[in-house]
Amino acid sequence: MLFLVDLLHKFELGVWKAIFTHLLRILIAIGGMAVPEVNWRYRQVPTFGRGTIWRFHKDVSAMKRLAAHDFEDLLQCAIPTFEGVFGNPKHDKIVMDLLFDLAVWHAYAKLQLHTDDTLKFFNTATIALGISVQKFQDKVCPCYMTNELPQEHAACGRRQARQAAQAPNQERGPSDNISQWKWKYLNLHTYKYHALADYPNTIWKMGTTDNYNMQIIQGELEHHRSKWRYPRSGKQCNHMVSSIANQEVTERFIKKVIDARDKLEVQHSIQPCHTHRAWTSPWDHYHIAKEAAKMHDLFVWLAERAGDPAVENFVMRLKDHLLACLRDLPYEGDEYEFSDNDRDCVLISSNKLYEHATLCVNYTTYDMRREQDTITPRTHRDIMVLAHEDEQTHPYWYARVIHIFHVNVEYHDPITHVCLSPTRMNFLFVHWFRRDNSPAGWVAKRLQRLEFFNQDNLIDAFGFLDPDCVIRGTHLIPAFASTDELLAQSFMRDWDRDTKDADHDWRFYYVNW
Repeated sequence: MLFLVDLLHKFELGVWKAIFTHLLRILIAIGGMAVPEVNWRYRQVPTFGRGTIWRFHKDVSAMKRLAAHDFEDLLQCAIPTFEGVFGNPKHDKIVMDLLFDLAVWHAYAKLQLHTDDTLKFFNTATIALGISVQKFQDKVCPCYMTNELPQEHAACGRRQARQAAQAPNQERGPSDNISQWKWKYLNLHTYKYHALADYPNTIWKMGTTDNYNMQIIQGELEHHRSKWRYPRSGKQCNHMVSSIANQEVTERFIKKVIDARDKLEVQHSIQPCHTHRAWTSPWDHYHIAKEAAKMHDLFVWLAERAGDPAVENFVMRLKDHLLACLRDLPYEGDEYEFSDNDRDCVLISSNKLYEHATLCVNYTTYDMRREQDTITPRTHRDIMVLAHEDEQTHPYWYARVIHIFHVNVEYHDPITHVCLSPTRMNFLFVHWFRRDNSPAGWVAKRLQRLEFFNQDNLIDAFGFLDPDCVIRGTHLIPAFASTDELLAQSFMRDWDRDTKDADHDWRFYYVNW
């Protein structure tokens, strides 16, 4: 272990933390609202997955109580949050290239399944990262007089105060003045930076970094638990350790009582009083609960949303989608041509629309492991499906789930004269994205950018989707540098969280790779 690379301490808490800190120093040197803007943008980044991207602290620039996982999240979401904040187009481009190369290098370093090709790409990414960092140091850093951060200056003052208290009779020189701000620069003459070239060769000899990652060996993620207990400890140095220890003892005792109660309930065949998430079979591609969270009368539900462009011709388009599923037609983006006679063959039982809160999608990861994404219309609502285009320039389509529904359908086939009894059919009501024509990809060093379809084209903007077509959830981050009056007022809008101004929507979204 002595001679192996250490991704956690050498890169996440080393190289990346140093670059992130210097970016904040540059923003402070620029002045204005640059730093508050970055803090606000990070707060707007949605969470993703089960612990993949966590909710960011309200003041990320302070970097208080951050673990390695937090710095990893800061890097993975840095490209949209730092876009356009420097005010200089040339500097913005250099910083965006740097952040992209850092994220790509970090992704290759954390891959849990490598091949000869990925290791070659990793070597190329390492060279590209070295060029980007050197360009950033030569072209951007000299243009700004960067001083230490406020938290660094405060820490220096506390350290000098302790030294003065320990040696009260010692004379203080002019360099000991705690009010003097020190000049800071980006130091690349460190072992952590020069060791980046050793990672591809180490992986080739010793295997992927998850086999010897300090984040796993030292239980780095366990730091979060203690940091959650810290605000309840009184934040006093004399009692903090004992208070956190008492909280841990209390939590263990409560868990012991709950486990004992559950065991007693099982022995006496009593239904446990607490509820857990329903078990889902890994062999099923998706799972929607049997019982609906809400039940609506279809026509009452539509009447409440009269005039809303999202539900225009809702029943007709819904029956087209159900007909296509019943006749096993290939998915073509809801562009089916059915007659009124065809639609009359589909009858929605009692005109009831059943709404669900969550959709669980099972999928296989790149390293041959089974995973599950939970899709909810309120939080984790963005999904990806395979593209169905003649000229396939990008392999996926993206959509935002507005509602998760099921209906009971009675169907009479006019050809075979087969009548189906009421059959449950699940479907998603979605708002589609389209790809923007801006440069994106490995050569352009930019993330794929999306935008909503204009609501004037209902076939492209809103549609219905079979949950079986969903590959998995996707992480979309708003392009904070652009807003637009694109969407009309609709029930599917999220007025409180999307933008600073409720009269605007985000113009673009970035697909976080």
